[in-house]
Amino acid sequence: MGFTLGILGGGLQGLEAAFLARMEGWDTVVADARPAPPASRLAGRFVRTEVRTAGDLDRAFKGADFVLPCLEDLGTLDALFGKGAHSAPATPAHFDCDSFRLTRDKLLSKELFAECGIPCPLSPPEAGLPLVSKPADQSGSKGVRILRTTGELAEALASGAGGVIEEYCPGPSYSVEVTGRPGDYLSWPVTFLEMDGRFDCRRVTAPADLGPEDERGFRRHALAAAEALKLRGIMDMEIIMSP
Repeated sequence: MGFTLGILGGGLQGLEAAFLARMEGWDTVVADARPAPPASRLAGRFVRTEVRTAGDLDRAFKGADFVLPCLEDLGTLDALFGKGAHSAPATPAHFDCDSFRLTRDKLLSKELFAECGIPCPLSPPEAGLPLVSKPADQSGSKGVRILRTTGELAEALASGAGGVIEEYCPGPSYSVEVTGRPGDYLSWPVTFLEMDGRFDCRRVTAPADLGPEDERGFRRHALAAAEALKLRGIMDMEIIMSP
């Protein structure tokens, strides 16, 4: 009897999940409101539908062993899996809504890092130019700007567009995944992230060229963050190695 994975969201994250599931020989069902999202090309079955309620999810993924949410729409995720959800889907879902709500907010994340003793970029006035400005609730490079002059900084502060303004730290990027539940976490191989202006993260490679001491420190910080979050499931932490 085969294993069927339901994938909610057919964008980049859904594409990765569909690819890895295919490599494992799993059957997949991808659900998305768009007519032809990228992950639909790798899905065993694609369902074009808007999933907003527990009933929508159960209908879209009927027969799936469990569902992996692969989208970042907080309203949808909260309605399906959050404390305010009217009812829980009958289909098992692997998602930690509380952890997602905190980690999607860069201001709350900085507070968490400070509590855990995890180093992060300084903010003005301790940090001088150049600075980086980014929305507090977006992922990837959406809305990210480098501020090189006092005029650009004043404009960002006046407009309120920069939810987070901190020192600009150029350098190579690395990532590590953590899986588990409170008191029982594993960190996985550290990977190197190749970036460019067009695709953001265009390739992930392993093994990474991070030195043993830096890798141990990185894993320690990631595990500390998972414990502080009381994570149930999977997360990743990314760093930039900068002086």
